[in-house]
Amino acid sequence: MTQSAYSLQNEQFSPEAFQVASAYQLGEPQEAFHVKHTVTTVAWGIGTAVGGATMIFSALQTIGSTGEGPGFILVLAMGILLLILSILTWLLPLFYRSWHIYVCSNGFLFMHGQQIEVSRWDQIEAIWQRMKIDHRNGTNTITSYKYTIRRQDGAQIVLTSRFRNIARFGQRLRQEVTNCLLPRAIDEYNAGQTLTFGPLSINSAGISNGKNLLPWQQIKSVDEKDSTLWIKKAGKWLDWANIQIAKIPNFCVFMALVRHVQSTSCRAAINRRHYAAALV
Repeated sequence: MTQSAYSLQNEQFSPEAFQVASAYQLGEPQEAFHVKHTVTTVAWGIGTAVGGATMIFSALQTIGSTGEGPGFILVLAMGILLLILSILTWLLPLFYRSWHIYVCSNGFLFMHGQQIEVSRWDQIEAIWQRMKIDHRNGTNTITSYKYTIRRQDGAQIVLTSRFRNIARFGQRLRQEVTNCLLPRAIDEYNAGQTLTFGPLSINSAGISNGKNLLPWQQIKSVDEKDSTLWIKKAGKWLDWANIQIAKIPNFCVFMALVRHVQSTSCRAAINRRHYAAALV
């Protein structure tokens, strides 16, 4: 590998990142994520600047016309505060200029300040994903993401929407964790073990929420909508369970295992029908 050979969407690996990735055998460098302005931060920066300037101008007009009214100090202070928040927002990338995520084929690096966190995909024990949803004008928009990653050594990393395109990193993270953990989960399920995913557990009998068991044959649907998991029972109008995804560790593995069990059960049922028809 040559250091200058790896660049994706103009996001260059730093020399230090390249050296660390090589030392830990993280494989081919593939993508980098940095703290930069997003649509949300730009909108917030503009909004606070306009709001602050408007309030200060209004307060100064009060001085020139009616003197210092009872709300003068409050309006002026709020205007100054909004301007300070706007300045801090625009300086955000500068404050976090040493924060970077470097993704390789076998894992990723999280560099912040003088610290370097090295995480191989196969050393990740659990992940949690949290999404903030903005409900407005009849539509739901995801405004921020938060990914909590726990390695097998107990170390924990938290990555948020400070990073531009963090959702793309989250998609890659879920894919790699599923690839690593799903085969073992399937083996444990086939061996008759119970697999726990926070408030939910899965075994050959069905899905349990700690209080009730929903047998596989009675499950109507298991769906993800916005930031919530919805489980429906056949023949029932109300949801059997609705749980915030942020509370479910390795949610991606949970969903993949459920889909595997359902598809396997479906194929088994079809085979039984074909076998029964052949006997007639």
